[in-house]
Amino acid sequence: MQALRRLAAFGALTSLFLTAQSVGPGDQRRKPRVVAVILADVTSSLNQDESMEVADLAASAIAALPQRSQVRLYPIHKATENPQLIRAETIYDDADIRKALEQPRRIRIRKQIAELYEKINHPPQSDDARTCILDELFFAGNYFGHPEFAHDRKVLLIVSDMLEDCGSTPLGQEIHLNKLDLRKELAAAQKAPPIPGLAGVTIVAVLPPTSQSRYHRGKHPRLEDLEAFWNEIVLRAGNGSKEKPCTIDWRRGELPESLGQEATKTDCAR
Repeated sequence: MQALRRLAAFGALTSLFLTAQSVGPGDQRRKPRVVAVILADVTSSLNQDESMEVADLAASAIAALPQRSQVRLYPIHKATENPQLIRAETIYDDADIRKALEQPRRIRIRKQIAELYEKINHPPQSDDARTCILDELFFAGNYFGHPEFAHDRKVLLIVSDMLEDCGSTPLGQEIHLNKLDLRKELAAAQKAPPIPGLAGVTIVAVLPPTSQSRYHRGKHPRLEDLEAFWNEIVLRAGNGSKEKPCTIDWRRGELPESLGQEATKTDCAR
């Protein structure tokens, strides 16, 4: 009888162990959350005032995310294959705590963006002012592709003028979007390699408010051509994945209300 009791106890423990093993961090039984990556442009493609607009938009985006969201903020410049983390944060449930953190967070992000802008764009400390967003899309795709996030709503927010200016890209050629004629770049985008981790990710591109005046001036592309290039890249993002790629939600100096939505869906929220 004692042996039978020991055997039953062992069976119960084994069952509990197997159950625990089967419920991983990405298991459907965990309530979905929002997992966000924010890419903030710190290059000289923007002036200092526009750089602060980027910082404010990034801070506002974090404040707008729903409770339990997990967010990471990275800069956009030349070193985007493995970018330096500016901030990582999990959003509190408590509304009072969230409100208390909002202004100190904004001040901190403005300071960090200003320091990076100064370091990258002004000699003798200058690292290189190139704008390499394409590499960072692959970085974000790898991050979102982690099994832990399989049942979460994933959001990629890019705060930039989107003027890629990079000598080495995943397209196998230089890409320079800071010019009027983008026909060569659009042809390259049509042959872009897939970024499977971006399939099903909500992608938002926010142009800083004052940066929009530079388009259609003869030295920069038409906004329609710029959007066409990035839309072409993203439409190929989901190749090899069961999920469909999301189109880019283009915004002019404002954030979408969907940032504040709870993670009730996992694909292309608007």
